[in-house]
Amino acid sequence: MLRLFPLLTILLLLSACGSDLPEERYSSEHFTVYYRSKTEPCAGLLEELEAHRLALVDWLGVPEPARIHYYIYEDRGDLRENSPCGGRPCAGERDGRLEVHTDQHLWLDDHELVHVYLRRVSDQPLVLTEGLAVALECHFSGIRLPDIALDDLLSQSAPYPGTPYYDGAGYLVRFLLDEYGKDRFLEFYRAAHGLDLARFRDAFEDFFGRRFL
Repeated sequence: MLRLFPLLTILLLLSACGSDLPEERYSSEHFTVYYRSKTEPCAGLLEELEAHRLALVDWLGVPEPARIHYYIYEDRGDLRENSPCGGRPCAGERDGRLEVHTDQHLWLDDHELVHVYLRRVSDQPLVLTEGLAVALECHFSGIRLPDIALDDLLSQSAPYPGTPYYDGAGYLVRFLLDEYGKDRFLEFYRAAHGLDLARFRDAFEDFFGRRFL
């Protein structure tokens, strides 16, 4: 079965587990790509995937992941009906294989790729796992400060109920990266392994020596 990252609940795991997966089309050293014949992705996808993996795995300082199986669905309906994810893209490990399932055709699903790169250090609070994936999305011009209270953001369990929560998590992580730098943030990210949200504020204040935002 597919071990999903915190962006999806077990309910999504149990829903819409179809068997009509996109077919294997081509592969490179670290990726195998699957897609429907009528939704062929842009040329150069493998090169983009390899370049993204090389840059982000080095930036994150994580062990090199195993081969990633990258499934591209025709649209959100196809994803919902035939992927292990339910109604939204996901990344995880199934039967010993790292997998990304997405309906993105025009650009890499770098959000889900970040999740799969971090599989071995994935037991962080939701606000950090989703925030880091949002902060590292390349195709967005910026992260807006959403109209959402921090207490509301920190009280949420996976999956987030809407875009403002992803924006809020991304804004928090982007602030920490800008304020403390990559190395200090990643040190905190690793230190938060297994930390529940009830202890997040205290852990933040102990680590950074300042009150939570």
